[in-house]
Amino acid sequence: MIQLGDRRYRIMLDGARAKLAQSALALQAMKDDYRRMLKDVETTKAKVVGDQAWFTSVQERSITQLARPGGNDDARQADAGLRMSRQYRERGSVSSATRSWAPLNGIVTNVEGLQRGQCLAASAHVFDLVSTSDVFVTAEPKETQLTNVLPGSSVTITVGINLGQAWKNQLESIAPALVAIFLAAGRNSSATG
Repeated sequence: MIQLGDRRYRIMLDGARAKLAQSALALQAMKDDYRRMLKDVETTKAKVVGDQAWFTSVQERSITQLARPGGNDDARQADAGLRMSRQYRERGSVSSATRSWAPLNGIVTNVEGLQRGQCLAASAHVFDLVSTSDVFVTAEPKETQLTNVLPGSSVTITVGINLGQAWKNQLESIAPALVAIFLAAGRNSSATG
């Protein structure tokens, strides 16, 4: 007859119970954190409401002072600001009054972090504008592909992502370090670059 001891089983069972208790404590800590975050959200909402009321009252007082006799054109601008503020509170946006101008034509990129209705600080970087009129290409061809290439030479550029499309232009410059390498390669046939 063989008798099996239960010591190893009890050790594994105690370990499993300890892990279960640890998981329960971690879950409770996450629940507590979640409740704290909900309270923070409510506190922030209340602060926003208070700040908006304060802003509106200051804005209205400013308009009243600017619109008094002897006032100036700033009163009209302040009035437009007040209308925009009311429009935002009523509709949740001022899209018809919000415009951006750029110094060049191009494609807007890197807008992943921009959210509709997001408030932005003045001069905040929120996206990139890539020019479509002044494009440059950086290439690293093999030296054997550049035997008779000089600035001003006609070039045709193709990109693997746009199969079948080619752009024609003129080569503007070759980096000085590359020119030195090519000149050395012309004098020494064993140079490979």
